[in-house]
Amino acid sequence: MLTGSSFGNLKSLRVYYCNQLKYLFSSSIVKLLVSIEGIEVLKCEQMEEIVAAEETDEIITLPKVKSIKLKSLPKLKYFCGEAYTLKLPSLELLKVINVQDLRPFDSKLVDTHNPRLQVKPAFRQEWTRYALD
Repeated sequence: MLTGSSFGNLKSLRVYYCNQLKYLFSSSIVKLLVSIEGIEVLKCEQMEEIVAAEETDEIITLPKVKSIKLKSLPKLKYFCGEAYTLKLPSLELLKVINVQDLRPFDSKLVDTHNPRLQVKPAFRQEWTRYALD
């Protein structure tokens, strides 16, 4: 059985073909992911958010995340809801493939502060423009 302290040791998470999953983490669980470096989510047909909204006006920091890969998620609209500010200070790679409804990462809501960040969307040209603002 996983305990709260177990999440603090997690380095990477890959989730494939979980077709009934609507979100990956609650905001209370994502706060425990202090060591996670990579998140990869592929082909989860019902996924709507990576981090589900529980509270409002909250800051979520994932200090060690270097890469996020999202692929073939037809219902994904948000990485985390608009009620949150997401801080990803170590993010180097954001790869998004075949995720048409994902809202661009608004620079007011997503803070990366990493000049090495590579954004690699493969579905909409305008998304790249917004993601790099």
